Amino acid sequence: CSPKRNIEISEIFSKLAEIYQHAPLMDADEFRAYNFNIVAGRLRRLDFKIKDNPAATRKLRNLKYFGDHSYEIINEYRATGKVQKIDVLNSCQDRHLIRIFKKIWGVGPSKVRELLIGLYTAYILTND
Repeated sequence: CSPKRNIEISEIFSKLAEIYQHAPLMDADEFRAYNFNIVAGRLRRLDFKIKDNPAATRKLRNLKYFGDHSYEIINEYRATGKVQKIDVLNSCQDRHLIRIFKKIWGVGPSKVRELLIGLYTAYILTND
């Protein structure tokens, strides 16, 4: 069994995957969650560290599932030690409502979107 590397940065991708998986706003969010999970796993299994090695990012270009967005996340983490996107997604009120609605038995992502549209429509009509 090879030693696990890049644990911290892989956890960032795992957190992003979890947010997109448990509170999807758009149809593409399920794909994002899937892709971020794959990236997290691949980062842990690399035979080189990437945090303090800018040249390592170029090596990732040859690997499947590492796109421009993944590079941006890695570079932001390398520069700041965190990824602002996690805070933005966690503070998104719509995603918070989705998490609440999904706790209701029988309510899935499609029904949640329908309920959100209804809530926003009611809000707009009552505040005009």
